[in-house]
Amino acid sequence: MTPLLGHSPLFRKIMFSILLASTAFMSLLTIVIYYSNEALENGLLDSQTEFELEHIRKLLTLDPDALAHGS
Repeated sequence: MTPLLGHSPLFRKIMFSILLASTAFMSLLTIVIYYSNEALENGLLDSQTEFELEHIRKLLTLDPDALAHGS
């Protein structure tokens, strides 16, 4: 009994093409996710830092001696 298309050169070429395309797609997806994550993380850190600075500015506007109080 012969395996179903197991030794066919066409089958091997098709499987190799699928493997290559899958590997390329997964590599591209990994790169896109990595850089998207970096951009999101930097954006969130920037907005959190800006929020904290604005909060400190408001506190100093209300009470200029707030830094001396340690609050």
